[in-house]
Amino acid sequence: MILILAVFSTPFSMLLAPRPAAAQEDVLRIAAVVNEDVISIFDLAVRLAVSIRSSGFDDTPQLRRQLAPQVLRAMIDERLQGQEAKRLTIVASEKEINDAIAQIEAQNKWEEGSFDGHIKEAGLQRDVIIEQIRTEIAWGKIVRRRFSGTVSVSDKEVDSAVARIEANRGRPENRVAEIFLPLDGPNQENAVRRTAEDLVAQLRTGGAFPAVARQFSKGASANQGGEIGWVVAGQLSPEIENGVIALEPGQISDPIRTFDGYYIVTVIARRLALTGATGDPTFKLSQVVIEPGTVDDAAARKLVSDVKATRDCARFQAAAKGRASALSGDLGMIVFADLPAELRAAIQSLRAGQTTASLPYEGGTRIIMVCERNEAETVPQRVDREAVQRDLGNRKLDLAARRYLRDLRRAAFIDIRI
Repeated sequence: MILILAVFSTPFSMLLAPRPAAAQEDVLRIAAVVNEDVISIFDLAVRLAVSIRSSGFDDTPQLRRQLAPQVLRAMIDERLQGQEAKRLTIVASEKEINDAIAQIEAQNKWEEGSFDGHIKEAGLQRDVIIEQIRTEIAWGKIVRRRFSGTVSVSDKEVDSAVARIEANRGRPENRVAEIFLPLDGPNQENAVRRTAEDLVAQLRTGGAFPAVARQFSKGASANQGGEIGWVVAGQLSPEIENGVIALEPGQISDPIRTFDGYYIVTVIARRLALTGATGDPTFKLSQVVIEPGTVDDAAARKLVSDVKATRDCARFQAAAKGRASALSGDLGMIVFADLPAELRAAIQSLRAGQTTASLPYEGGTRIIMVCERNEAETVPQRVDREAVQRDLGNRKLDLAARRYLRDLRRAAFIDIRI
């Protein structure tokens, strides 16, 4: 049975800042014991740094205190998953690890083979990230091996889902991403809710949703940066659907409580169901960049007000001339799908002559104007039954995997010492 001697009852003072002189001491100090495995204070501090920096958050003592309990819980789960993989002699191959790295590069729109460079630039430890990837892959193989033969989707279930999608033809559908924080017992309610609130606050001040999902979400979509694809009315639980409807593209929801945990969702894009385009729209864009420390707050507000009052890109740039960064200027014609997720969300609903809100950019802010927008030709679409069946099957696998991990927790010896 699970034995928890102390659940985060003492401050995480040892995690608040790097302490080179105490590194050896932190290696020896124990944060938690998971069956025969030990998680040291040093392990936790390193993983906190990876989680915070890769998510685009400012690595502050306060944020470390806030996120340490959730990160430690994630590390405990990963130890349990790794132990189960070892028991079943299931491992991740080097090819599978390399494929996962390539997927991360693609999600972040990095150049092929640039993973190590980005990790080094962010000051992160490669071996910690690789071990996390290795465990994710092995756990996925365990779940598929154990449940693929027992999880089935009936024709009736597919027919019902297809009918629901067809009923929404021509109505708005949303491309949604999620972060899921499960509740495995009533004693976790306050801690998990606070973590969800902290993540929302960080996301709304510039955190990267896909990276945060990879580090913190416990849903099946975590490896895809939280993205669950296009959804229509009736596909999500009522609580989550109400949250999605209230959002504009790019906005982050408040924490949404469901029967099994807390969700944070964002709408990446919105369109009319089953009236898809034969290609992606293209945008000609122009930006005005305000670098940190170059102007005072009052001047920055006046500059933002002036450029947003313009209605074409020539006047947009003229209003910023001599007042904004040299990084300002035209960005050229860009295919919508080639833009980073945060920019897709910001311009998706804009017409020519409209501007985004102020967006975080390299420590400063920027405003982007749409100079031209060229829509792709649209043609009626058919519902992909195979895709619907895969989606239903993946949801059932995800539920089975969460129950499996819950059973491993209940059978484990877990001793949290901080």
